[in-house]
Amino acid sequence: EIVLPKLGKGPVRFLSSAGFELPEGKSWYKEGFYDGNLHPLDTGKIREDHTFSWLENGEHHPFEGSTRPDIDKKTAYSWSKSPRYEGKVVEVGPLARLVINQEPLVTSLFSRWGANVYTRVLARMQEAIKLIPRISFWIEQIDWEKPFYHKPDKVVNKKAGALVEAARGMLGHWIKVENGKIKNYQIITPTTWNFSPRDSDGNPGACEQALLGTRLKNPEQPLEIFHIIRSYDPCLFCSVHMMEVR
Repeated sequence: EIVLPKLGKGPVRFLSSAGFELPEGKSWYKEGFYDGNLHPLDTGKIREDHTFSWLENGEHHPFEGSTRPDIDKKTAYSWSKSPRYEGKVVEVGPLARLVINQEPLVTSLFSRWGANVYTRVLARMQEAIKLIPRISFWIEQIDWEKPFYHKPDKVVNKKAGALVEAARGMLGHWIKVENGKIKNYQIITPTTWNFSPRDSDGNPGACEQALLGTRLKNPEQPLEIFHIIRSYDPCLFCSVHMMEVR
């Protein structure tokens, strides 16, 4: 018997951006950082650490980030970077969104059981139940006769960043343009947040932390490990993307 609430305890710190912007200027999801208390989101506090990544060493805000491979790096064991918020490991995804937005069922379960496989998977199910009727309503509001795209002005020198809530959690893009050309473009995907390796302080990422100390009933068929990893719904292809434009 596998008791899911006892499996895969995460960092119990969550990050979420605003999501599903509504016509009245508000968003269906509000943004925030949760560490036992809810705080406003400050993107200036995001950093990426490369200490244990097969990338040239660095610790940058994404605007100053780089993605240059270093396959001979002795300390490395992952192609993923280690994004941190205020230097702390955080979890993103449905559980993070619904706790930050104080959805009653998930907040109640989280208060009782914490962050684990059980609450993570139930949050994903509850979110689908909440969103499906809303998406149907939003689709019905679309006027197909009205313009849906506005061509942007020509950009010569600019830097910009944007966050959005993807299915797996908070997704961020940061771009620098100089003389009309892209100088640097950096992405932090949800899986990069959740599946990052250790940082320069030795702190393991969210999923790695959730795996530590897991007792296996049958090492030949480690179902506990499968449950923990799948509870984060990983897309490892996204997390190890190589994006270096200069």
